[in-house]
Amino acid sequence: MQEGKLLKFLMDEDPNDEHNIVRMIEHIRFREHQCFVFELLNMDLFEHLKENEFMGFKEDQIRSYATQLLKALVFLEKRKVIHCDMKPENILCVDPARTQLKVVDFGSGCLTHEQVYTYVQSRYYRAPEVILRIPYSEKVDMWSLGCILSELYTGEPLFPGNNEQE
Repeated sequence: MQEGKLLKFLMDEDPNDEHNIVRMIEHIRFREHQCFVFELLNMDLFEHLKENEFMGFKEDQIRSYATQLLKALVFLEKRKVIHCDMKPENILCVDPARTQLKVVDFGSGCLTHEQVYTYVQSRYYRAPEVILRIPYSEKVDMWSLGCILSELYTGEPLFPGNNEQE
C-alpha cells in the first residue's frame, strides 16, 4: 500500500511525465495482494549490460543516462522521497533503442520523514550510512547512482561482494 501511495504522489507531482519516473496506470487489490499496472517499458540496465557482454558503454551514452537519472533524483529529492533501492535492475529503458530511461520499483521507497526500514539498498550499491545503520537521507540514492555509473563504464560493480562482510 505504501508503494501505491508513493507512486500516486509522484505521478500527481509529475503530471506531464517529465522526470523519468515509471508511470502507474492502475492499482488494485486482488486476493489479498496489491497489484500494479505500469506503462510498458523495455529491458533493465543490468540486462542491457549483459547483452553488451559486460563491456561497459561509451561515455556519451553514460552521460545521457546520468543526466536522465540525475533529473529523476533531483525530482525525488525536492519531494523528500528516497528510492532506497537504486540499482541497474530498477532502471528500465523506455524503448528498444535504449536511449531513454525510467526509474522503477518504489517498494522500498519512502518519504524522508517516514522511513520504514533501517536497512535498505542492494549490497553493491549500499551507502556507508546504511551499512553503519545510522540515519540516512535522499543522499543514499546519489551514492547508488555513482556506483551504477561506474558499473555502466567498466561493466563490473564498483564494490562487489559475495556477502555482507565483504
